[in-house]
Amino acid sequence: MSFVIVSFINLLGNLAVAESNRRIAKGSKYVAPSVCLAQSAHETGWGTSSIMTKANAFFGIKAGGSWKGKIFTADTWEVKDGEAYNTVANFRAYDSLEDSVADYYDLIINNERYSRALSSYPDDKKSACDTLYEIWAGGYATDEEYVPNVYGLLTGRDLEQWD
Repeated sequence: MSFVIVSFINLLGNLAVAESNRRIAKGSKYVAPSVCLAQSAHETGWGTSSIMTKANAFFGIKAGGSWKGKIFTADTWEVKDGEAYNTVANFRAYDSLEDSVADYYDLIINNERYSRALSSYPDDKKSACDTLYEIWAGGYATDEEYVPNVYGLLTGRDLEQWD
């Protein structure tokens, strides 16, 4: 495994575990750190994309009308009605990587459209594939191959060990 990938996994893995534990301690629903890690790896090319390096953005979360923070404008790839196309979009930008991870957890845990992706911990923890499917179905991504691609990163790099 390349140094870049190992460094990325260790950095984000530690941040995701800390954020997940912080939220569990407050009684929050559960999002597995492995899911967080795999989504970030997919969205940023293991931390090498411009959105990651210039905006501290691990997850490529779009900056909609309700977003009051910094933004980063970048080219993006979308799928609509089965057709892929490139466009330009505004993404959320952060002061730190920790802020990016906290915002990801806020988005997934607090947004009703992702509620089916959440579970209690540890009694009924959902499988990573089910969780990824529910996040995708909630509108996180437009690519119909998103779940198998992200799940492949999760299992191919043994990211479950971070759970």
